[in-house]
Amino acid sequence: MKLFIQLVIWLVVLSGIIVLTSPNGTPTIEYIKKRFDRMTPPNEASPPIKTRPASPPNRCDRGKSNGYKTRYNRIYQWADKNGRTQVSDSPPTGQHTNLRIKNHKVNSFFKLTIDDSQANLPAYTKDHLEAGVKKIYKTLKNVLKVSEIRSTELRLKFISNKKSFHAYRQQVAPDTNYQTTGFYTDILHQSTIWAVGDRRHITRIAMHEATHAIVAGMFGGAPTWLNEGLASFFEKQVITGNDVYSYELINEHLKTLHSSPLPSLKHHFSQTHQQWHDPRRSNLNYAVDWSLIYYLMHSDKGRGLIRSLLDNVAIASCNGLNAEQFIQKNYKGGLSALEAGWKTWLQKARPNTMITIHGF
Repeated sequence: MKLFIQLVIWLVVLSGIIVLTSPNGTPTIEYIKKRFDRMTPPNEASPPIKTRPASPPNRCDRGKSNGYKTRYNRIYQWADKNGRTQVSDSPPTGQHTNLRIKNHKVNSFFKLTIDDSQANLPAYTKDHLEAGVKKIYKTLKNVLKVSEIRSTELRLKFISNKKSFHAYRQQVAPDTNYQTTGFYTDILHQSTIWAVGDRRHITRIAMHEATHAIVAGMFGGAPTWLNEGLASFFEKQVITGNDVYSYELINEHLKTLHSSPLPSLKHHFSQTHQQWHDPRRSNLNYAVDWSLIYYLMHSDKGRGLIRSLLDNVAIASCNGLNAEQFIQKNYKGGLSALEAGWKTWLQKARPNTMITIHGF
């Protein structure tokens, strides 16, 4: 009997040791303490922007777009008893005259979810982010006139504490490195941003990562150079509520291009995903991709090529897209004309400038 009781006590102690151990062998109390320590308040300046490169496209077989949802909001306009004009989305309740009712068309391009439970976002940042995402969609629809527009769901997660951000990054995106300030995870359909610095800095990272999410959801992915070029381009869009589309030049990319030997576009487009992200040349690759999109956005001809590329990858395998052959077929003058025009523009490009596109 005494032996039986000792055996039971031994089993209880052993089970307690097992329970108090985390999956990696760290005692649970210590493990919890380490997790808790990651939640200390942030004390960071704005770090250099270093986004996680988009994952290589692995689902590029999206079929024909089923479009986006359109709804109509009823707008009421009337003159109140004092003769003053009033406008509302609700009908007037008091004395009024000259009632007019309009149906205002609203396109539901996206459903945006913002998780800032672990962040201290500056005032009005959420409104700024929503306006920025809407501007990306409006650029695709109104400026580029992409036909494969579809409604997508976007999830943005913000984390202010550096330790917490990198702990989460290692958990959901272990292929990223410690220099990363934002990343998109296709499994979660979520962009995660290290939320430090002012609203402009946070918005810039968020727009880059939101573009990756839009490209994945709307087109099923894109070749690395096109995906990163679009994401870098939309980092610096000027966010306004009107239909004027302005995009700032990225000075640091231009400086890289002016101080580095430029690759041939044939070589650049032929890189594998792994070659593109080689740390020895990834900064140059980012700059080249951004500059190609920025250059193409200057003209109807260039915007037509971007539109053709996006519509193509939406209905075909983006892994199988041969950029050189596609440009030869869909750009007047082919790859040589594109490269010559791009290099000429680069020689003339100056920092602190922007392009503005009117008429949409």
